[in-house]
Amino acid sequence: MSRTLVIHSMAGSRRHVPSTVQLQQKRTLMASAGHRQRHRQVGQDADKFSRTGVQQRCSPRSCCDESGRIERMDLEPLARLRTVLASFPAGLAYEMSGLVYDPSSRAYDWAAIENSVGVGLPADYKRLMDGYGSLVVGGIFIVSPDDFLAEHERLANDLRDWFADEPEGARPIHPEPDGLLLCASTEGRDILWWDTSNPDPDRWPILWDVEFDRHTFNGTLTELLVADLTGTLDPQLTAFTVGE
Repeated sequence: MSRTLVIHSMAGSRRHVPSTVQLQQKRTLMASAGHRQRHRQVGQDADKFSRTGVQQRCSPRSCCDESGRIERMDLEPLARLRTVLASFPAGLAYEMSGLVYDPSSRAYDWAAIENSVGVGLPADYKRLMDGYGSLVVGGIFIVSPDDFLAEHERLANDLRDWFADEPEGARPIHPEPDGLLLCASTEGRDILWWDTSNPDPDRWPILWDVEFDRHTFNGTLTELLVADLTGTLDPQLTAFTVGE
């Protein structure tokens, strides 16, 4: 089957029109993610490839306790992610086709990490980190196990400041019970959080843009990456899409 790379523009308008003060607070919050902008390179990448292609939706996660269904739920998205990453050509602003999944190359002490964070973490996230280590996918920066708590606290403090000024939309933030826990940040200055209100970490939805529109993805981190890279995540987080 032939594959066509589709680079989409991320231009669009929000349903919510924030005030000037809100926009400044938003910029201050998101700028703390500290990622360098590479829009020039992304634009050059966009010029290289066609904007045509047929996109295929990924299957949503199902909730089932049967062992066979859980295996399909957990492993199929990872296999698809590896296939999608391999579909991208070399030379993009972020290397994706060269990412190698190799669980034998690293071993995280998850018991110690989870003890430090103060909560169990999703098995899907741990499997991604065990296979890839610190991971950047098309401008999505997955929180690293090496400095998980420090990264969470750095961005959580900014979000607490935001909620202090906008209390009507405030959400609890970890380590508060059922609080938001850092999942990832993006080059587009979105910050992704797990909603930890479900006692099962494997059922945590992922939220972003919690200051305004509050988008929610009811699936795993791997499924979110696949959805974003195949153009089925709405709204999209990156400018990189592979059509299948």
